[in-house]
Amino acid sequence: MLRQALLIILMAAVTIFMFYLLSRLVDIKKLFDTLLSISPAFFILIMLLEAAIVLLMAKRYQVILGHMGSHVPYHRCLSVNMAAYPLVSVTPSISGNFIKVLYLRGESPPSMVASSVIAERLFDLAVLAVLVLFGLALSFNLEFFIIALLVIAMLVLFMIIARRISGKFKKSILRKLNDVIQVIAGLFRDIRSAFNISMYSLAIWAIALAQIYLFFIAVDARIPFLSVLANMPIAMMIGQIPVTIGGMGTRDGVMVELFKGVMSNEQILAAGFMFSVFRYWVPAFTGLFFMIHENRAVFNKKGKQVNLGQ
Repeated sequence: MLRQALLIILMAAVTIFMFYLLSRLVDIKKLFDTLLSISPAFFILIMLLEAAIVLLMAKRYQVILGHMGSHVPYHRCLSVNMAAYPLVSVTPSISGNFIKVLYLRGESPPSMVASSVIAERLFDLAVLAVLVLFGLALSFNLEFFIIALLVIAMLVLFMIIARRISGKFKKSILRKLNDVIQVIAGLFRDIRSAFNISMYSLAIWAIALAQIYLFFIAVDARIPFLSVLANMPIAMMIGQIPVTIGGMGTRDGVMVELFKGVMSNEQILAAGFMFSVFRYWVPAFTGLFFMIHENRAVFNKKGKQVNLGQ
C-alpha cells in the first residue's frame, strides 16, 4: 500500500512538471479564452459519445467474462467498471482495475476476474497498436511505426509464451499465476472469442477517435478526420505509459509535437485538456457513486459472514 501511494505521488509530481513545461509553450490567457469559447452543444455531443464508450466497455467486459465461463449480468459489469474508474484514473497502468476482484467476489472466481482485467487491457493495446500502424501508414512516420511494430510483437510474444507455459506451474505458490495464464491462453486460442472482443475494442476506439475529433472542432481547429486518425492513436499509445496520472502531460506533449504547424498550441492543449476531463475525470467522479455502492455491498457481505460465523 505504501509503495502504491509513493508511486502515485511520484506520478503526480511528474504530471505537474510536464504541465509546467507545457505552460511555457502557450499564452495562458489565450488558452482559457479558447476553452471558454466552446459551445455547450459540443459538451452534450461529447458526453453522449462518452456514455456510449462506457456502455460498450461494460458490454465488452461481460463478453470477456462470459467467454471465460463466468456469466455476470450486464448491470453488474457496468457497476464494477464504473466503481473502478476513480482508482484507474490515479493508479499506474491497470492496477486500479483489480479492485473488480473484490467487487465480484462470490459472483466470479478471483483468478478469472484478474485474468479478465489483463485480457481487457491486452485487447485494448492490440487494437490501439493496429490503429497506430494504420495512422503511421498515412503519416509515413518511420520511428513511431517501428515502436508500434515492437508493441504488437510483444503482445504476440506474450500470447505465445502464455500458450507454452499454460498449466506448467504446479507448486501452490505459483498456482494463482498458473490459473491466470491458463484462462488468458484459452481466451486467445478461441478465435471466435478473440474476434468478438476485438470488434468491441475497435468500436470503443473508433468512438473515442470521433470524440477526439469533436475536441478539435470545439476549439475551432479545422483539421480533417484523417489527420486525427493518423496522429491521435500515437498520442494515446504513449499516454498509456504509466509515468503520469491518466497519461496527462505526456499525451499532451506528444499532441503538441504531432499537430504543431497545423493549429496553435493553445488549441492543441485545450483539446488535450478536454480529453483528460471527459475521458478520465468525468467518468472518475461519476464512478465515485458506484464505488460507494460497491464498497457498501462488500462491507455488508462481510458483516453477514461474520454474523453467520458467530
